[in-house]
Amino acid sequence: MASDRPPIPSTMFVSALSQMWVFAAYELLRTWRQRAREIMKWGKWLEGLAGEEREAAMTAKREEIEARAAQARDAEVRWQVFEGAADAQFIEELRSAMNRTEVTFAGR
Repeated sequence: MASDRPPIPSTMFVSALSQMWVFAAYELLRTWRQRAREIMKWGKWLEGLAGEEREAAMTAKREEIEARAAQARDAEVRWQVFEGAADAQFIEELRSAMNRTEVTFAGR
């Protein structure tokens, strides 16, 4: 048993993979939170608009998203969340989800 040790190269490789997963998960959450803040900001701004102003703002935002996502061809997916931001319930659900990730970023 005294000579029964894990192989060092394999141990180092598994350790590196574990660290990569932690960093990847952190980056995923960080990016998602950034996007969620952008959507909530858009929703709050949209609340202050009514009628034609609101429609014009939504049309302009959709065109902006379509232009940015033209090469990736995922404009529809990207637009859906901004369209959803017009609904206060969606924004509240997004805020709630974001609050549940707060512990990761609180540093406590």
